[in-house]
Amino acid sequence: MITEPKKYKVGMLLFPGLTIQDFVGPYDVFIRADCFEVLIVSENTDLLQAEGGLTLKADYTFENCVTKSDFFIYHLDAVQRTIQNRLDLSNR
Repeated sequence: MITEPKKYKVGMLLFPGLTIQDFVGPYDVFIRADCFEVLIVSENTDLLQAEGGLTLKADYTFENCVTKSDFFIYHLDAVQRTIQNRLDLSNR
């Protein structure tokens, strides 16, 4: 019996102001490899604007993607912005 090889699930993080090339380059590599399934993740599934005004939308949120992904690809700037946004909201 021939079994399908495991597909590793890669969560890729979207965030407002994302530099498109930083996302598209790795995305292009992962979608071309048969051993990966790419999951697009953001804090929520609302539309967001990347650098230059391009509108993007994630398929998954942090809450519903954690158990589905084998690993995440993210830009450190995204982590810093998310933490800062949450701190700003909690100080209001």
